Amino acid sequence: PGETAESFKVKGRGTLQLGILMENMRREGFEFMVGAPQVLYRKDPETGKKQEPYEEAVVEVPSEFQGAVMDEFNKKSGVLKSMDSGSVANTMVLTFTIPTSCLIGMQGKMVAKTKGQAVLNSRVSHWDEVLQSDVKVREKGSIVTMAAGKATTYSLMNIQARGSTFINAGDEVYEGMCIGVSNKEFDMECNITKEKAVNNTRAGGYGGPSVSRAAGASGMSIEDFLGHMEIDELLEITPGPLRLCKKNAKGLKSR
Repeated sequence: PGETAESFKVKGRGTLQLGILMENMRREGFEFMVGAPQVLYRKDPETGKKQEPYEEAVVEVPSEFQGAVMDEFNKKSGVLKSMDSGSVANTMVLTFTIPTSCLIGMQGKMVAKTKGQAVLNSRVSHWDEVLQSDVKVREKGSIVTMAAGKATTYSLMNIQARGSTFINAGDEVYEGMCIGVSNKEFDMECNITKEKAVNNTRAGGYGGPSVSRAAGASGMSIEDFLGHMEIDELLEITPGPLRLCKKNAKGLKSR
């Protein structure tokens, strides 16, 4: 049981196993909401201090992306243990020790930073004292809509300069729903349902109507969202779309 009678705490071996369970429930027609994944702690049997699991992460990556991988692990308090040449020419095998809590979402970052060419494997190595520094899952904030309705091409086109989005034009949104990732470190509110004003002013510079082209949504799976969401966010899983929102979203009360 969880904090309320309608909530449960589900334990599993990493986000992959939890993601498979959620996907199976989704295909069976269930609708539910999940919070951000958290690691399990324990007390040291000798000292009684709080401990968290640490993992040995091994990354095989082309040499050209070696610096990007090391930079990402340094941001997450990873410690480089060894660096060797890979079995394939022009590749490196990097071994890190990193807290499990900091490894959440790292798979997606490796794909983005290395254009999908990195291979990340990890296993639990030992228990140690809890990391004191506050390490966030991601460095950028969310784009949160402050209005309910349907997303418009006009608004999506205007928001492109401020971040990337999870939704397409015509998708239903509600107040407090996270529709994308901001370029800034903090959350940004917007009205993604705003339509272009209709007046007698000519647009496009040639007397005809201007053509709005919005970039396509970045496809996100359940596992991608689990590695992306912060502690103050919830993932709404339905047989149809996946929706990310803030825990205090006003739109949740009317759903």
